[in-house]
Amino acid sequence: MTVHEFVRKWNCPQGAEVPEIEKLVVRLIPDTSSGDLKEPLSELRYAAECTLDVGIYPRVHESVESLAIQRRLSDEVIEELLDKLDARLDERCNEINRLSRANTTPDKPVLAVIAGAGFSAGFGLPVTTGLPDLVAKPCDKPRSRLNDGWHHNELGEYPLREYLARDGTIPDFEYLLTIWEAYRNQLLQSDAIKGRGHVQCYRSIIENICCHLYRLSWAIRDADGFRTTFDALVRWLSQAKRHYDVRFITFNYDVVLEMLCTAAAFPIIYTHRPDTEAIPIRKLHGSVNWQEFDSTVDSPNAELTLLYESAQQHIYAFPEVDRCPYGSSGEMPVLIPPTASKSYEGIYEWVWASAAHDISVADHIIVVGYSFPPLDAFARCHLRQVLQEKSGRITYILPSGGHQNRVRKVLDGVDVDYISDKWKVQHFDDALAR
Repeated sequence: MTVHEFVRKWNCPQGAEVPEIEKLVVRLIPDTSSGDLKEPLSELRYAAECTLDVGIYPRVHESVESLAIQRRLSDEVIEELLDKLDARLDERCNEINRLSRANTTPDKPVLAVIAGAGFSAGFGLPVTTGLPDLVAKPCDKPRSRLNDGWHHNELGEYPLREYLARDGTIPDFEYLLTIWEAYRNQLLQSDAIKGRGHVQCYRSIIENICCHLYRLSWAIRDADGFRTTFDALVRWLSQAKRHYDVRFITFNYDVVLEMLCTAAAFPIIYTHRPDTEAIPIRKLHGSVNWQEFDSTVDSPNAELTLLYESAQQHIYAFPEVDRCPYGSSGEMPVLIPPTASKSYEGIYEWVWASAAHDISVADHIIVVGYSFPPLDAFARCHLRQVLQEKSGRITYILPSGGHQNRVRKVLDGVDVDYISDKWKVQHFDDALAR
């Protein structure tokens, strides 16, 4: 396949169902394994990568490599490379189409509920600005590994002493994680031992945050103020499920939605949807009960649900959200930290594809507590596009002020019914009664 043929096939900006090339790169990679660049290279490698915009679905990115023996024509190698890339993209788009077809045929009107940080904040869970408070102290129940040998006074070294204020506070957690990610990657190249120490501390901090989010989620049922709201929302969900095909989409890591579904006696599903009684929960930034393993994990007691697998990773969910899995497995939580450099590849492509489909077929959408954070350009672009293409009702629950002003600007021209208030269960009732 020539470059012209490849571009003619894949660059078809004619709507949501056909892709458009955002980036196509072919590059030559010399083999430097011998360490002596003065010697003639007997073998070269070509690599090609392509990113496609496939409408309401997330961008699809694939890369392939091919050997280029000396005296072989470059045009021949590049055509072989594009053949491989074409086949890989065909496979990916066919998978997305199969997923889309598997999620069609709703038996009832579809109600999609999109939950942002403001939804969980209604139950006392922290938004991004509150995460530093969770980092500052190890979690006792469930017990995080920060209790075992890591102390808060070492935060002066991990991640950056210069970033801490004089009183030991972290002024901007999102910015901190952004620069720490780049710092870790550079440090691993220059000082592997110190770099691995940073990686371990980073993992411990993320796990500690997850343990706290488990603790705060469980506490909802024990706190009088939150328990009343929780029980009322369970009753609302049970009633709504009688008349609607309810689907949740959330940017939050916590397991509040899982607890709601479990209390209402509904099974949950994260990706595809074979059971029409199950309530899908599309966790766009990952979840505290998702973990990554290097290989397949046997689960004779059905304690794990395989969500995604590739040659490099196997991601499982722990459906029993009443217990924290970190003490037993020791594996890394699967979530996107609140950084500006979010990466939506692998499992997140499938989650976003499912979420985009849920929104596209919804007869009614309720958005609660989401304000299109400026640093999350991916969500800002794709969620806005999906909502702009909707013809059904959209109810947006968000207090008036700066956040709502930003939402109104992003969704300018979209027919939205705004409820300018902190969310209450009555707002959900009113939205369905209109």
